[in-house]
Amino acid sequence: MGTHDDRSPEFKAGVLAHLKYRMLETDEFECPYDDGTAEADAWKAGTEKVFYILELFNNSTDKRREKEKQDKLNKKAK
Repeated sequence: MGTHDDRSPEFKAGVLAHLKYRMLETDEFECPYDDGTAEADAWKAGTEKVFYILELFNNSTDKRREKEKQDKLNKKAK
């Protein structure tokens, strides 16, 4: 079984893009590759991997989830 170092640059870019989005470091979260290409598939697979990574950390680093939860509470309070 290989390590995660053997993942494609597109996969790694997808992981990084989604982590930055979940940690509120950016609001941009769009695949830079054309749909239906191997690069887009790898990038999207990387973004999906983030949910597993966040579960390992008990979602404690998912600031976007915290913000969305707080926004819902604020709407209900109005």
